Amino acid sequence: MSGGAVDRREFARFVVTGLLATLGNVSAVAVTRQFSSFEIALFAGIGAGILISFLTTKVFAFRSRGWRKSAGESARFLGVYLASVTIYWFVARAIGHIAVSQGITLSVAELSGVLVGAGVMMIASYLGHRFITYRTYRNHT
Repeated sequence: MSGGAVDRREFARFVVTGLLATLGNVSAVAVTRQFSSFEIALFAGIGAGILISFLTTKVFAFRSRGWRKSAGESARFLGVYLASVTIYWFVARAIGHIAVSQGITLSVAELSGVLVGAGVMMIASYLGHRFITYRTYRNHT
């Protein structure tokens, strides 16, 4: 299924890159926290996560091997990332508010919002990178 909006193999590789970026983020926070404030450690984690995510999605998930296009790809990558984070934030908040209004405890409602938001962010990010950043979608009609 490579001609559709979602290429299953590409999406599976994308999920792996997300896990690697998350691991890099958490590791950078843990290491940086040993000698710095939590806030600085969070910034280090975000930086590490974005760098790992860009490099692994470029080379592994979307198989964009040329480096001449990297400047444009990195700019589009950051745009897709910011749009996806914005979507995540709004979805997580909406789900949290809806869950609380249905009588669910605040902690469970917020966790539900985070999980649903993260899932929506993952799909939005994949589609954004497929159609905008790396342009791997090919319409075969």
